[in-house]
Amino acid sequence: ADQTVTVSWSWAEDFNTKSNRKVEVVTNGYDPADFENATGKTPEYFSITHIGSMNKDRNPIALWPVLKRKVEKEPAFSKHLKIRLIGPVDHQIFKSIDENGLTKYLEHIPYKSHKEVVNDLIHSAVQLLPINNTANLMGVVPGKLYEYIGSQRPILCIGTKKGDAARII
Repeated sequence: ADQTVTVSWSWAEDFNTKSNRKVEVVTNGYDPADFENATGKTPEYFSITHIGSMNKDRNPIALWPVLKRKVEKEPAFSKHLKIRLIGPVDHQIFKSIDENGLTKYLEHIPYKSHKEVVNDLIHSAVQLLPINNTANLMGVVPGKLYEYIGSQRPILCIGTKKGDAARII
């Protein structure tokens, strides 16, 4: 190849150790036009939203007990909590949520179109971004991160502090 490009700095460093040519980085992004016609409003609930596939290696196991304690200690919080998982979800995540007594706060929507998801992101209090626990963890930058940025809502990223996703956030 005359030029090699990848989407994260860590992966470029890995490739650069194996190539005589410098591997460049062009990150993914989002289309601001997707958010222009979205109907944003102040969230009614303290909703924590995850969009996309949630495989068992993305299970934010540290989050569920924290939410459980918060619900138990603060009744006002429990009245406003909503955990929204939009997309396919591994049964292990449902099990973790249930084991922490959070099932009644869960809203699972197996599929929504991109246009509908944009509105969900804008209405969310917090976007949930669990990073896969994989060997190439440092270079993992989920495409949804950019959609989350476009929503201009806070992002709760659960993963390494040194990875490329953390660098972008």
